[in-house]
Amino acid sequence: MRYYILVLGLLIGLFWGCKKDKDEPQNQKNPLTVPSDYGYDSVSYYNNASQALNYANALVNFENELKKGRDITYSLQKAKLDSMYLILKSITPNSIQLMHEQYLNEIVQASGKTHDPFAPNEGGIYGGYIFNKHGVDLHELLTKSIWGISFLNEMNKLTSNLSNKSQIDAIIAYYGAHPYFKNSYNSTLHGTYADKFSANYAARRDKNDGNGFYTKIKYNFLKLKAAVEAGQNYNTEKQEAIHDIYKYIEKVYAATAINYCYAAKSKLELSNPTSNDFGSALHALGEAIVFITNIQNMTHKTLSDSDAQYILEQFNYKPTPNLNLFVTQTFNQLPKLNNVLNKLKSVYGFTDAEMEDFKNNWVQVQNR
Repeated sequence: MRYYILVLGLLIGLFWGCKKDKDEPQNQKNPLTVPSDYGYDSVSYYNNASQALNYANALVNFENELKKGRDITYSLQKAKLDSMYLILKSITPNSIQLMHEQYLNEIVQASGKTHDPFAPNEGGIYGGYIFNKHGVDLHELLTKSIWGISFLNEMNKLTSNLSNKSQIDAIIAYYGAHPYFKNSYNSTLHGTYADKFSANYAARRDKNDGNGFYTKIKYNFLKLKAAVEAGQNYNTEKQEAIHDIYKYIEKVYAATAINYCYAAKSKLELSNPTSNDFGSALHALGEAIVFITNIQNMTHKTLSDSDAQYILEQFNYKPTPNLNLFVTQTFNQLPKLNNVLNKLKSVYGFTDAEMEDFKNNWVQVQNR
């Protein structure tokens, strides 16, 4: 009898033990709390982001020197440009270095000269911008591919092995924002806190209504920092934030390529475009090309290589550049820009309303 009582007791204990385990979930964690601001400390930020900020300053100086080449009275010097580019070259992929070397040679050759799309014997100034003989805006391809490719590569190195919050300061600097996230590149209003590089263009595409690309990227930086601070249990949230930062940066680049397509169309569709109008159109096409090139070089992207190649072909940039055709054969070339707009709209699922919004520079429109 005692034997049966003992067995019964063991079974009851086992039942209640199992029931307790079932009723009490194990390893529960609280939802991640994402703060409303980054928590900026100037001393630690400038220390943590010092290397990224050195590259940023080098790029600003390099860009300012190249921009002088738009003045026909100024002659760019290859030795000086090579010296300024050297620090940036160290973080630039080899294939992009080759492109930079070609365009540095061409921008030096083009400085102090004029470009004529109807007789494209050499590069030079046309409509206020500096082009090679094929109508490629050299300044834009050189500068924006550095922060759109080289800086993003440095971001990738950090996010692929992210273990502490101090690394996030450097990632933000490469992105081009400040921890205050001003959502504006207007340095007159915001001084050194104004956005640069990728963040600059995220701000341009953001209506500041709480739903835009800049706002979403900011939120994911805040989420990323919170997840890293919360520890290993929040690794899923950390990876989500990293994924979404790059996803929205890619959308910013695509939306900006769309913006410049519309800008080029607006000039090319004029009844009697001037050389300044044509120059502005070629400049806009150069801008669009570099943003597609930046997407093409992203580690993870929505735009396929074949779609990127198709778009660059529509711009007359690949396989052999001849952007001058948009000036000399405008009527026949304009449909290609509609092809680009339709392709980007389809790939990213942009709505008609978003496509209209992308025509605007919202920082300028809202004077923020």
